[in-house]
Amino acid sequence: MLDEIQATIRDNGDYDGLMRQFKTAPCLVLDDLGHENMTTARASYLHQIIDYRYCENLQTIVTTNARTPKELCAWSGEAFIAPIISRLVGHGTWVTISQAQDRRCNHG
Repeated sequence: MLDEIQATIRDNGDYDGLMRQFKTAPCLVLDDLGHENMTTARASYLHQIIDYRYCENLQTIVTTNARTPKELCAWSGEAFIAPIISRLVGHGTWVTISQAQDRRCNHG
């Protein structure tokens, strides 16, 4: 999602329309939060989307390999991700799945 936002800006695309799609989707699923290279700009895009969804009470599902919000903050930089995590946890529940088997498929 963050790569798509940056590409849209780089290519002079419809940034406002793209952000509106992410902000207003009935359910937004963000996979593997904490894996991306977080910069001030990327954190700003993510915060705008999460904050809007938080205020509008829209469903957002986030997956991460972090076991706790504190661990996710450490990976992504406290200043970048803490306000975003605050919105997510403030409106939802952090669920940790332990001892789950990694089911990734590597088709050659």
